[in-house]
Amino acid sequence: MPASIHFSPQQAFKAVETMVETWSLTYSHHIQLVSDGGNDGIVCAVLFSKPTASVPIPPQMAAVTVTVVPQAVGPPAMTYALECEMMQRPSTERLEAKLLDKLIARKVIAEDRARVHRETGSLPAPVVAGSR
Repeated sequence: MPASIHFSPQQAFKAVETMVETWSLTYSHHIQLVSDGGNDGIVCAVLFSKPTASVPIPPQMAAVTVTVVPQAVGPPAMTYALECEMMQRPSTERLEAKLLDKLIARKVIAEDRARVHRETGSLPAPVVAGSR
């Protein structure tokens, strides 16, 4: 990448915000700067949650990591990855709410099982495929 390209974290934040808005999700989101590699790429985390009036700060959220790499001409190249995934998806691939729903549902199950363990001292019974 030529040194003459100037790309700031603020520009990356704006690009990420624009991409997230195109997804038209019913989730609230918060964008954080993870690392500033300048022209080599800026990494942001987008945290998604569904606050309600009774639970304004939900205990579970889903994270998406977005990498923004400036280009000599045109908009930056952007990819994203869901938490716990190594696959980088292109910014042209729309993130669907059902993927975030599944991430959060898995966290709810894990937290419930951890609660059972804390309260009883035993592990919950394993879930057999197809039993749910």
